[in-house]
Amino acid sequence: MYFTSKEQTAMKVHIQYLILPKYQLIIETYQGSVTLANYVEMKTKQFADANFNKDFDIIADLRNANFSFDEPMTDLLDFFSTNKNNIGNRRSALIAQTPKETSKAIIFSNLIQKFATVNANVFSTLEAAYSWLGRYNSELLTIYK
Repeated sequence: MYFTSKEQTAMKVHIQYLILPKYQLIIETYQGSVTLANYVEMKTKQFADANFNKDFDIIADLRNANFSFDEPMTDLLDFFSTNKNNIGNRRSALIAQTPKETSKAIIFSNLIQKFATVNANVFSTLEAAYSWLGRYNSELLTIYK
């Protein structure tokens, strides 16, 4: 499922997700200056997607994103708290490349782990993320690399 809002287009922000039921996996990609509103809008659409399953593992590719959450962190915590029923027992692999991305990914993973039964970890390569999730195979690498 490709997702782009009007606000994203105007701000050159690109967020997309792909649900792969065969692999019990959701792949999210973020590009540009992503706000909390962008993130919440995408997750809301994802939760409503017919293929969504709260227990599917997630790969979130943050390598081309700059998260600029100007809103208070309590807004993010409120979102997680309100949507606790959509966050199952899963693993989330966050892919970051730069030290800044990595530090933000670690903060984000720590926050989400406080609100749900999510085991989150940060990686620098897609291959390492696939391996940690137990899904490293050539077919997946052709779907998303």
